[in-house]
Amino acid sequence: MKILETNRLTLRLQTTDDVEFILELLNDPSWLQFIGDRGVKTIDDARNYIMNGPIRMYEQFGFCLYLVERKEDQIPIGICGLVKRDTLEDVDIGFAFLPKYWEKGYAYEAASAVMAYGKDTLGLNRIVAITTQDNHPSAKLLEKVGLQFERLVQLSNDPEELRLFAYNSRTENHINNTYKLSDQKISLDRLTDAFFNAFTNKNGEEPNVRVLNDLFIPEGMIIKNTDSIPNIYNLQQFIDPREKLLREGRLNDFKEEEIQEITEIFGNIAHRFSLYRKSGVLDGDSFETLGMKTMQFIQTPSGWKISSVAWDDERNGLTIPERYRN
Repeated sequence: MKILETNRLTLRLQTTDDVEFILELLNDPSWLQFIGDRGVKTIDDARNYIMNGPIRMYEQFGFCLYLVERKEDQIPIGICGLVKRDTLEDVDIGFAFLPKYWEKGYAYEAASAVMAYGKDTLGLNRIVAITTQDNHPSAKLLEKVGLQFERLVQLSNDPEELRLFAYNSRTENHINNTYKLSDQKISLDRLTDAFFNAFTNKNGEEPNVRVLNDLFIPEGMIIKNTDSIPNIYNLQQFIDPREKLLREGRLNDFKEEEIQEITEIFGNIAHRFSLYRKSGVLDGDSFETLGMKTMQFIQTPSGWKISSVAWDDERNGLTIPERYRN
């Protein structure tokens, strides 16, 4: 039964026809690392998990972890929904996707829909989430959909301290330029994600550097300022050599990802300061480093666009400020 629908996704109740996918998902290394081993090792285990987990929870509470499918081909890609645990007072949001569907905006799209459903349809005034302390991508996603870190907690019979995030309707309108959930902030988040993802050629992904023409205004500027003299590019001056670098074998397994950000919006202009990590293999040498990007946005008749991006990287004598590391 379909519960929710977004532009690209359908969220529906799990059924026993989903056993093979659930078996694959629950034994993926990312699930085992960040969520834990649920002892689901066979098709029968997966069937019991579905029957005694999502199906029973939906019968009892009217919500559960839904199966997430792509509309275009009905392929299951993950789960996302609401859970009522005996070990937590509040309802919490949960999600997990197979790694091959990461960094495409699917988790954000599904989690945003579930949060809206929980607030607007189910009338929940408070929704929480828990993550391990090293699960930074999930923490970032939770902040994007409106939850904020509250404290460390321990669930019963589990010695590990987990991070508890929470959305509270009573404080939703508090001014918080960093994490305020709004249509404008969502648009800026999507622009930023698309910018970072444009350069990825890791795990067989194809870079799409030319998408920058759609993300920027035509007069957009990109500035590399990691040396004593800034390198200033217009779009084509930047796109052509960067595409060649990523596609012709010099730069491999490359990935950039935003780790933390501060975004401020004023009318038709916005600014974002991003802590990011990049890694790859350049001319046969592996590297990984942190840096900061400053991004400027302007509102145009066709929506928000990037007007400029500049960056500098951490090095001897230049370290990332503590407020971003925390």
